[in-house]
Amino acid sequence: MNLEITGKKALVCGGSSGLGFAVAEALAQEGAQVLIASRSAAKLSDAAGKIKSTSGTAPATFECDLGTIAGVAALTAHVKSQFGPVEILINNVGGPAPSSAAQTSPELWRSGFEQLFMSTAQLTQNLLPAMRERKWGRIITITSTSVIEPIDHLAVSSSMRSAVTAFSKTLAREVAGDNITVNTVLPGVIHTGRIESLRAAKAERDGTTVQIEWKKRHGKFQLIAWDDLKNLPAWLRFLPRRRPVTSLANKLRSTADLRAAFKSEPQFQKPHTRDLSPRHSTADRIAQQAWFPPTS
Repeated sequence: MNLEITGKKALVCGGSSGLGFAVAEALAQEGAQVLIASRSAAKLSDAAGKIKSTSGTAPATFECDLGTIAGVAALTAHVKSQFGPVEILINNVGGPAPSSAAQTSPELWRSGFEQLFMSTAQLTQNLLPAMRERKWGRIITITSTSVIEPIDHLAVSSSMRSAVTAFSKTLAREVAGDNITVNTVLPGVIHTGRIESLRAAKAERDGTTVQIEWKKRHGKFQLIAWDDLKNLPAWLRFLPRRRPVTSLANKLRSTADLRAAFKSEPQFQKPHTRDLSPRHSTADRIAQQAWFPPTS
């Protein structure tokens, strides 16, 4: 694809592994100047080497804990002093430990609020003035399908990600006049370390094994691998493009509309209907189906 973002400066949070790494690699391949941030210096170094091997350019790196206000402040200072004004922001932070709505402690609610909501809102607010000054910006926040249907035993994650979605929608209206788009991406289940830890936690709660929980939850279906770029959802590469996309969800009312919008993405497969609630809108169903291509 040609997103016309060559030379644009992109910050990818959580960019050393998982979906964040896949996005950072895709943006680097499109010619963007990429900065990846995460907690692990070792993972950052490894990720930078891999991205350089596939894109020809090594991304800048910065070690910090994005789940804390202090970490966000440190990253903001680094961007302003070393990297320069960010034009494409990918908000992406890990989720908190599983917990039930009835038994989550006040401490977990507070830490989840700081980790998921405050970190995203504060970093976005910190980097927004430079985008408004240049009259161009793309803000993409990776959340979860739990903002549509909360997930059992992920009370904190589902609640805070829903708050992030409300923040993003409100912000989108405020900055549209400055040629800044704000979008959220709601991934389904992707085979990452986070999913493995959740299955392990479920096995411990229920006294079973990880293998049993994996089979119960996913059956014969093979999960999308985060490091398989051909499975990177089209809109994660499409939304940062130079020309803005207006009311994307309202335009995608059929499979044909989706194919037309992403016609440059040849790997997109015909949606596979599985485990979808009929109360979701057509656009929601298409979005979720795209995360579950059938295995063959």
